[in-house]
Amino acid sequence: MIVDANPIVTACLGRSQYLFDSLIAEGEDLYVPEHQMREAWLITAREGRARGRDPDQIFSWTSRALMTIPAETYLAFEEEARGRLGSGGQRDWPLVALALASGDAIWTNDVDLFGIGIAVWNTHNIRRGRPTVPTPSINSGK
Repeated sequence: MIVDANPIVTACLGRSQYLFDSLIAEGEDLYVPEHQMREAWLITAREGRARGRDPDQIFSWTSRALMTIPAETYLAFEEEARGRLGSGGQRDWPLVALALASGDAIWTNDVDLFGIGIAVWNTHNIRRGRPTVPTPSINSGK
């Protein structure tokens, strides 16, 4: 599954890291485009400092839980990804491009990504339980 910055930030700030842990325990591979990982780090650093917490410490779990995917992997799908997004969702094109490249679903809480022809899960639905549907992963070569 491809993860957007907002679920990562929420987990870093202590509200949903257990979801990541349970998905990993179930064997789910979690990928994040480098663009979204950078966004998650910047927001986490800002919010962490504002709360008197060390950003490196609260972000450290991401290196074991998430695989950051370099832009070269999905850059060829940028134009198609942007074409599927409305004007409000253009900054999320890397999520869509990586989903197009890999066939994986997206985990986000952004409403701009719903209705783009790709499976999109929000945190609420993941908490409720997703149906078990085999999905290709980046490592499977599909």
